[in-house]
Amino acid sequence: MLSSLQLAQEARDYKFNTAIPLRIYLKTCIGILDKAQLSFQNGDNSRAFMYYYRYVDLCTNKLSKHPEFLISGKYVNGQLNTMCDPDLMLYRQEYLQLIKLEVPAVLKIIEDLKQKIDDEWERHQVSLAKNIAKNRLQAQSAHDYKTLPSNFHEHTFQQSLNFFQGTKLNSREMKDNNSNSTTANNTINKSDSVQKPTSTDSNNPTSNSLLLYPELPQLTFPTS
Repeated sequence: MLSSLQLAQEARDYKFNTAIPLRIYLKTCIGILDKAQLSFQNGDNSRAFMYYYRYVDLCTNKLSKHPEFLISGKYVNGQLNTMCDPDLMLYRQEYLQLIKLEVPAVLKIIEDLKQKIDDEWERHQVSLAKNIAKNRLQAQSAHDYKTLPSNFHEHTFQQSLNFFQGTKLNSREMKDNNSNSTTANNTINKSDSVQKPTSTDSNNPTSNSLLLYPELPQLTFPTS
């Protein structure tokens, strides 16, 4: 999709050779105009605009400087040079008729097409900008939530996750054990303050109460 300015630049992009006879260029103008009208009838406004614009540029900017046109239009002593080739005079008259009758009508068509093309081009740009913004948003969302770094290793990540979960469980067990130990110590201290030994004889180990720790296996007989 091109704007009218871009189409006009393409329309002016052609070679003009002054060595080519004026009559050939006049036939070329007719051919360009036929292509423009056919494109317009087929609904191709951009192509029609380009051909119409080229037709006007060739007639007004190029052929007006063609050597055969300048020669056939020379005046001598205030009189038109009648010594020129009659065919050149005929071609000059044909060219002037194009400038007087056809070019103004084509200019009006160009203005109408220009408005339509520019309106359509602006709508296309707005739609294109919306699509680009939508695609960028989708790509950003996919990058943020779905794409992982290239150096990501799932196995290593799972090992790290298991390690931290195990550390958390161990910390909880240690906390529970410390709580149980504190409770046991408080119970033992209380028992020591209530129960008094029946004998202080060191040779009789059974005379002392055994200290029982909940976290250790309980013995069924005394040890020496």
